[in-house]
Amino acid sequence: MQIADDFALRTCALLSGTDKLLHGAPETGFAGLRARLAASVAWLDALAPAAFEGAARRAVSSRAGDATLTLDGDVFLLQYALPNFFFHITAADAILRQHGVTIGKHDFDGFHASPRV
Repeated sequence: MQIADDFALRTCALLSGTDKLLHGAPETGFAGLRARLAASVAWLDALAPAAFEGAARRAVSSRAGDATLTLDGDVFLLQYALPNFFFHITAADAILRQHGVTIGKHDFDGFHASPRV
């Protein structure tokens, strides 16, 4: 979850031309993770929509493992950032479910209504 959180922060910072929110040490429990995610959501909500004007054509550079990517903003978002964000969300979902946490599709997308099992 922390990697997915970082993808959201890094992507929005790069596309808006702002400094990314830094959290510090990784969280080790659910309470800390919830606080971290709440701080991230507040930071994301505070970004001005005007900061994203021209972002689709703005060249952004970022690390991808040992590689350095430099892509137009729209390519970075659609072909790199979003796939990685959803990959890490899906991996976290699978790990949590394997450990008995009762979550499902309704928690993932917010649209599905189904009984919790």
